[in-house]
Amino acid sequence: MGYPQADAYHKRMESGSYNCNFNLLGYRRDKLTKEIVIIPEEAEAVKKIYSLYIQGNTLEQIKEYLESRQIKTSRGKYEWSKAGIKAILTNEKYVGDILYQKSFHPNLISKKVIRNCGEMDRYMVSNNHPAIIDRETAWLAKKEMSKRSSKRRSSENCITELGKYSGKYALSELLFCGVCGSPFRRKTWTRNGVKKIYWRCLYHMEKGNDACPQSKGIEEHILHAAICRGLTKSIPCENDVRNTVKTLLAYSLSDNRLLLEYQSLENMINELKAKAETAEKMCLATGGNKNLYIEEIKKCYASIADVRNQMTELKAQIDKSPEYKTELEKIDACISDEEIGFTEYNDEIIRYLVSSITVTEDMKIVITLKGGVKITEPIYA
Repeated sequence: MGYPQADAYHKRMESGSYNCNFNLLGYRRDKLTKEIVIIPEEAEAVKKIYSLYIQGNTLEQIKEYLESRQIKTSRGKYEWSKAGIKAILTNEKYVGDILYQKSFHPNLISKKVIRNCGEMDRYMVSNNHPAIIDRETAWLAKKEMSKRSSKRRSSENCITELGKYSGKYALSELLFCGVCGSPFRRKTWTRNGVKKIYWRCLYHMEKGNDACPQSKGIEEHILHAAICRGLTKSIPCENDVRNTVKTLLAYSLSDNRLLLEYQSLENMINELKAKAETAEKMCLATGGNKNLYIEEIKKCYASIADVRNQMTELKAQIDKSPEYKTELEKIDACISDEEIGFTEYNDEIIRYLVSSITVTEDMKIVITLKGGVKITEPIYA
C-alpha cells in the first residue's frame, strides 16, 4: 500500500518543484521568493576550494588555507574539516543541478536516515538553480579525485605503496627508483646544526640494502638543478617552454590525443631542422663534391614542408575541440610569461609538465614528459 503524501513528494521531485533544504556555502534560499540565490563572498571561497584542489593541493592544505584566512564554513565557524571540503568538491548543487533522495527514512516511525544505495528512486534535475562552478571545473575536480584515489603499488617488486596522495611536493608523486620501482621520499637530516634535505628510495629506507641497493640519497638542491638542466636542454627557448607547458597541460586536462600528435610533429620538425643545419655546415666545410650534402638538405626541407602540412590539418581539428579551447583559456589565465622557464625549480610547472622521473643506478635521472618524451640527465654534472 502506498502513502499519498510520499507519492506527492516523489512527483514533485521528479518534476523539480520540490523545495529541499539549501544550507550550503555560497547559497541561500530567499525568504520571500523562495528562489535559490548566490552569496558572492561565499561563492568565491567555493571557487577557491576547487581551484586549489585542481592545482594539486591536499584537503589538509586547503583546510589550512581557509583557516589561515579566517574564511567561515556554511555554519559560520572558522574551523574546517577535510570531510566538509570533500563534500563541497563532490556536491552536484554547485554546478546548478540537484539530486533528490540521496538518503531516506526507512519507515515512517523511525527518525533514522540512511544513504540511498538503490533501494529507492533518485531524481536528478539539471540546471535547477544558478551555478557557482562551471561543469568543466567540476569535471576536472572529479578527475583529480579519481586520480588520487587510484594510487597503487609502484612496482611488482616493491611491497611499499605510494600511500595517500601528498600534494606538498610534486616529486613525492613523480620521483621513482630505477632499481626497485619504489617512490623516493623527502627526508631532512640535521648535523652540527646544519640542516640538509635529501631524497631517498623509500623501499631501501624501510627494508635496507638487501632489498634495494639504491642507498645514496640525493640532496634536494642538486636534484632540482639536474631536473632544470635536463628540461632546459630539451626545451631551450622560453617561448617553446611556454608552448610546451600549455600543450601538455591542455592535453593532460582535456585528454585530447590530437594535441599529443601535434606535439610529436613539432618535435619531428626540430629534428629535421637540426639535421639540415648539420648538412649545411658539412657542405660549406667540404672541399670536394657537395652534391651529397645538397641532396640531404633538400630532402630535409621537403620533409619539413610535408610535416607542416600535416600540422596544419591537425591544428584545424584541434581548434574545433571545445575541450581544448576551454583548457587553453584557463591556462592563459593562470600562467604568465614570467612564470615559465627552467632557470629555477618550480613545483607547479614540474607537476604540469612531467609524468615521472626515474633515478637510475648510475646516478642519472630519466625525465618523462606528459606525452612520452624522455630526457636523460646526469645528476652530478
